[in-house]
Amino acid sequence: MKTCLLLVCTVSVLLGPAARAQDACPGTLNKLLPYAGTYLTDQLLGEPEVTAGLQQLLGKEVDHLRSNVSVTGAVDLIACHLVISGNAEHEGGSEQGIVAINVMSGTISAALTTGGRIDVYVDGDSYYAVPISIRDWLAVVSTELRYRFDLPANARQLPPQGTP
Repeated sequence: MKTCLLLVCTVSVLLGPAARAQDACPGTLNKLLPYAGTYLTDQLLGEPEVTAGLQQLLGKEVDHLRSNVSVTGAVDLIACHLVISGNAEHEGGSEQGIVAINVMSGTISAALTTGGRIDVYVDGDSYYAVPISIRDWLAVVSTELRYRFDLPANARQLPPQGTP
């Protein structure tokens, strides 16, 4: 019994967040959850279901989006969506993009900026169909990244309030 319990604890620690995310986000593409927290963005975008979904969603703009997320950080996991956001090389602030892959339903949403215009691609006719990760990205991008670098006027930054 102790050996079995130790094995369960060891497996839980080793699998960590990916295992918990797969439990919390069951669905058609949850096999892609191990990409969360990695820098394997090209591999994620190259997964057959993702490639097909992007092609259906974006049509001829797929390569444009891929270019607009060629400089990126790690793959995020936000509300059961794998999220890639970034910009085109040497084009930060003008050529940007984001992709949100809903691992539960398998739907893919995206947005890109070019020439001051923001195009949002989503399967739905309501703004509520746009994943929260893309709506938050839109809020930052539409201010020309101002609040990514400057504290908004109605916000305050405080030091830790606890006692050492």
